[in-house]
Amino acid sequence: MKPIRVLQVLEATIGGTKRHLLDLCTLLDPERFQITVACPEVRSEPHGDTSFVPDLREAGIAVEYVPLVRRIHPFEDARALWEMIRVIRRGRYDIIHAHSSKAGFIGRQAALFDRRARVVYSPHGFYFLNFENQLKLATFRWIERLAGRSTDVLVALSRGEQAAALRERVIPPDRVRLVENGIAHLDGFPRDEARARLDVPLDIPVVGTVSRFTPQKAPFDIIEAVDDLVKRRPTLQFLWFGDGELRSPVEEEIRQRGLTKSIRVLGYRADARSLLPALDVFMLASRWEGLPYTIMETMDAGVPVVGTDVVGTQDFIDPGRNGLLVPSGMPGRLAAAVDDLLTRPDYAAMIAQAAAHDVGSRFNRAEMVRKTAAIYTELAGDSARG
Repeated sequence: MKPIRVLQVLEATIGGTKRHLLDLCTLLDPERFQITVACPEVRSEPHGDTSFVPDLREAGIAVEYVPLVRRIHPFEDARALWEMIRVIRRGRYDIIHAHSSKAGFIGRQAALFDRRARVVYSPHGFYFLNFENQLKLATFRWIERLAGRSTDVLVALSRGEQAAALRERVIPPDRVRLVENGIAHLDGFPRDEARARLDVPLDIPVVGTVSRFTPQKAPFDIIEAVDDLVKRRPTLQFLWFGDGELRSPVEEEIRQRGLTKSIRVLGYRADARSLLPALDVFMLASRWEGLPYTIMETMDAGVPVVGTDVVGTQDFIDPGRNGLLVPSGMPGRLAAAVDDLLTRPDYAAMIAQAAAHDVGSRFNRAEMVRKTAAIYTELAGDSARG
């Protein structure tokens, strides 16, 4: 039996989307699936992380370069669409699986030029959830609904994302499948060693995050929350793993508030996951998510999590049992929840233990790959019968 030919389409070649796709490409059975990835050679504004294509090459995954850019740019987007059409026509794929908003739209529109292929879409967080402006929200929701007409299956990575797809009617309900992200357990550095590697004393409170400097991750809410925490706990250190387009204004805000000794911006670090045990509490202030790897990894590392009560993050946290949730856009509440865990270490340890158990039992990488493979197999079978 010939392997099922799958084209993965991705623009966001950093962060959790990159991680998700690398897992699929390297763990799907190569005897059953022949994988090709269509992506830019380097993402626009990679902010230090240019590992995606080299990792694919090292794993033996074929790559087709398509000049996808991050921002909306009519000329560049038209060029990317044309190149994507050429890739699809040349490859004669059974499945086209497009990831995230920009590549999701362009990949699905290009797929219209090959009626043979079945189309899968993973939003990794609906972009329209970013807007309070009703006109922008309605515009991007309409774009999702338009692209949904040419989508055979939408793969929601969280129950919240599944609910948003159904609530906003971006695609008929019978075409939505839930396949939650998953990870493999990693033994990070012991707490003492992680702190030594980061040059952090053992006897001070340490809070941190792994998040990009981008509006979605609400970095200025993080700064305000840390400012509040430092007023309560002057020795507190905040470790910030990440980079992004807002790094310069974020660092300026840190200077303006006199927090340069309290907040350490560590940039992109490939070893961030191994260093998570250095933290007493993890903070995530996102405005929306798909299903964030960073929370899974933090829970797996045995660190208690405080996050915002938004799509994606909600799927992980049962408030008070395995983490804490606070309303998005309320830094004072974020700081108070973190301070509560620092004040009650026994309670913090209890919720961290419950979180680690939940990640190990529910968010399983092998199960994520198995469910995705089943969707591909089903759609390829339908295509052959058609």
